Amino acid sequence: MHQADLRCLEYLRQIIEDMGAIIDKSNQLKEKQRFREEHSTPPLTLSLTQTREETAMVGFGDELIQLLDELTGHRSNLHIISIVGMGGMDDILSVEAWNEVRCFFPDNGSGSRIVLTTRLSDVANNCGSSCFLKNLLDENESWELFCKKAFQNEDCPTELEEIGRKIVKLCNGLALSIVVIGGRLLKSSRTVECWKSVAKDIELSPNSKEKQESFDVLFSSYDHLPPHLKPCFLYIGVL
Repeated sequence: MHQADLRCLEYLRQIIEDMGAIIDKSNQLKEKQRFREEHSTPPLTLSLTQTREETAMVGFGDELIQLLDELTGHRSNLHIISIVGMGGMDDILSVEAWNEVRCFFPDNGSGSRIVLTTRLSDVANNCGSSCFLKNLLDENESWELFCKKAFQNEDCPTELEEIGRKIVKLCNGLALSIVVIGGRLLKSSRTVECWKSVAKDIELSPNSKEKQESFDVLFSSYDHLPPHLKPCFLYIGVL
């Protein structure tokens, strides 16, 4: 057997394993959802487990179960799932871009699934068979995502919660900023002084590393605005 054939077999084996893991996860989430519906006050142990395992898509919990259903459903046709949200989950920036790659994903009855992310609802409506919409994170979702990134499997120390919540508030519900800043704080000293310094940088420095990383991604939002809307965007930005 040729090396190319071996690589192909290995690739297919990995796909089968990944699909099996997705189906198992879907079944687990459905079971926990069923348990929550049947018990108005779930046990503490289940609640703690949920906060560690089901927050990979913060603020997207209910949709996650539906998304897994879409991925593992027994359809033989090609099924395209679009997720619309803020900058940072955006891979497709125009209908034209999707049309250029669409021909490489034929509907040949093999039950293929494609998930694409975009910040433009018209792109999602033109590209996807199913569409999920995600807006900015609310206060609780923002704090949950921040803790997941800044502390991973640990709880936020009491002495850092006040300054931590201030930092999260400065992110204005933008998941990308929360992830970037949380990642930096994960590697920083866990002292109030250090975190206050980070908060001050965010407030006063338009060129801080965290803001620059976010702006590098978000710039494409501005870049793809129609010409008549760009001055409006800039005007609002300086208010």
